[in-house]
Amino acid sequence: RPDLEEIGKLSKLFRYTNTMIVTPQRIFDLRDEYDREQFERELKLKNESVSSIKCHFIQTREMSVLQNVVRKEGTFYFQRPGNMLLSFNDGDYIKMTEEWFEMKTGENTTTTKISSNPMLRNLSTILSACVVGDFAQMIRGFSIQVQSQAKQWVVIMTPQRGKAASKISQI
Repeated sequence: RPDLEEIGKLSKLFRYTNTMIVTPQRIFDLRDEYDREQFERELKLKNESVSSIKCHFIQTREMSVLQNVVRKEGTFYFQRPGNMLLSFNDGDYIKMTEEWFEMKTGENTTTTKISSNPMLRNLSTILSACVVGDFAQMIRGFSIQVQSQAKQWVVIMTPQRGKAASKISQI
């Protein structure tokens, strides 16, 4: 999901490579200023209108207390506003709504009210911001590093202060 900066980068890439954008409604020539503005406006509107996402994910955890990297796969579901489910292939899950956080690991399930835990409130905000491409929400209190790798994007968030920085080195 591109933010405004990424939309600008896409627009420049297509413009400088003389790439025409063909949609069912029209053809955009981004060398033309009017077409470029229309393309960027339409892309932004389409981006904001996405109300749900379903995709495959891979979670990789590296913790100093573990000798090996833990890798789990599953399906990620997102529905506006802020409802998320990470359903792992092994039956575990993490579910977040605007009010509740629920996590199942093995036979144990834990449910916590998000408003009672500042770290969960921040996690909910961060995850929602990642999904909808709202990087302005993500940068508060974090340094952000975005890397493009083969067929995937990796976002590394490093807490800069507060309790998060004392407990988490990177997300």
